[in-house]
Amino acid sequence: MGNRIGLELDGGSTTSPLLTHLPYLNVVLSMVVAVAGYLNHRITTGQYQGTVAALAGLGNLPAIICVVVVVAKMVMAGVDPEKELNELRYEYKGA
Repeated sequence: MGNRIGLELDGGSTTSPLLTHLPYLNVVLSMVVAVAGYLNHRITTGQYQGTVAALAGLGNLPAIICVVVVVAKMVMAGVDPEKELNELRYEYKGA
């Protein structure tokens, strides 16, 4: 997948380092936020067992959104809009 601007980087390569590493960075940051949310819940409530509220807290929201986006990208990768929409094209003659 090339970059959106179309600039050639490193003598012919069109893959941007940002586009290459951004999905991995999103996963790592989602895990950091989830762990921070879990630890924050443990410290503020004083409960040191793995409670359901701590595991399903708002700290997991970025991870949930990341999973939804990855699944949506995988589903949409299999859709060919030209093939799907070609059957709906209205064939008219003249103006």
